[in-house]
Parts: sequence; structure tokens; C-alpha cells
Amino acid sequence: MVLVSDLVDRAELGVRAVLLPAPSAAVTWVVATELLQPASYLEGGELVLTTGLVMADTEAGTWRQYVASLVEAGVAALGLGTGIAFDAVPDDLREACRVGGLNLLEVPLDVSFASISRDVGAMLQAAGPAVGAEGAGDEEILVLQQLTRAAAKDNQSAIMRALASILRGRCPYGTPRDAQWSVPSVRQPRRSTTRSPSASPGSVLEGCEEPGRSTLATCGWLSVLSA
Repeated sequence: MVLVSDLVDRAELGVRAVLLPAPSAAVTWVVATELLQPASYLEGGELVLTTGLVMADTEAGTWRQYVASLVEAGVAALGLGTGIAFDAVPDDLREACRVGGLNLLEVPLDVSFASISRDVGAMLQAAGPAVGAEGAGDEEILVLQQLTRAAAKDNQSAIMRALASILRGRCPYGTPRDAQWSVPSVRQPRRSTTRSPSASPGSVLEGCEEPGRSTLATCGWLSVLSA
């Protein structure tokens, strides 16, 4: 497993730590992007590299939204390339990462994104599928970390992505309006299999039925589709 702290400790990589609230976050890959909203293209655990071209002269609120979307996607760290759009890491970005708990790195102008991608890829390959003390591999440990972070932030979409990784499938999530089902009761209500009206073909959710109760206002439905 490669951690964010490993990247900072590797002098030849050339990145500098600006803010490390979670240095033990696991890195799965490197993604270079100049998109203002890259979260939908990420899977979690990435080191995201950007020069911030689209963020030049932006307001603090935009940085907050940008960082929040990366945190929601489960990104391990953000690396800002300085010397192009920004001579130094903006204070607004630093504050947004502090509030969001996102690791922030600086990439000097003389360090290419390509070299970082190559070197981190080599580090990941060298690390291999190491197995922890309790028999959990790197992938399982990473997913558990993502699930824990998502649950701590009460982030439903991030929780679904982590569950999908664990189950090797897709985990659509719906609101109470999408399905009618009940809470499991201590009286062991009858189990039932309910098909959500908005789920894809083959989507099945496990619910339960209790006499006199058919709606749960505080929950939604979860369906698991095999890959």
C-alpha cells in the first residue's frame, strides 16, 4: 500500500506537503485534470493533480465547492502545480482543504505531472497486493478506509461507491419515495423480496414486512447488482 505520507517522504518525487490532515490515506492512482468538477470521473483514493487554470481569479466559495467534491469522491490528496496559474498555493485553497480534511500538496513548476504519474505507478507496482495482519489485502483496506470516511461524513453517495467496491457490483440508492418497505422488527417480521420501481432490471432489495407498517420515512432502498 502506498500512502500520501510516502509520496511526501520520497524526495525524488518532488512534491511538497502543504497540509496533511490524513497522511495515512492510501493512494490508488494519479489523475491529472483541469476540470472544474472532476469528481464524477474519479473512483476514490486518487492523487489529483491540477494547475488550477480554470480556478484563476476565482472566489473562495468556488474552492470550497471544488474541494468538497473531491472529498466526496474519496480522493486521497490534491496536488496543485504552481508556477502557471498560481505562483503559490492560494490561501483560499489551503483553508478549503483544512476545513474538508483533504491532503494538499504543491507540485513545483520543474516537476512534471507525467513524472509523478510514472513514479507513483512504480511505487504501487512495487508495493504489490500486500496482505495485512488480519488477512485483508490493500484493496480491502482501502475500501474500508473509504467507507469509514464516508460514514463519518454521512455521505450517502460515497458510501454507495465503497459498498459497490466491496460487493464487486453496483449499489443504486433510492429515497423513500422510490420504494415502500419496513424496518426489521425485534418480533422478526416476515422477510420479503421487493423490486424497486426505479431500479434496473434484476435489481432486488431485501426488505421486511410488518403488519400495519409499510413505509419507512427515514430510510431509502438499496439494491445490489452483480457485476
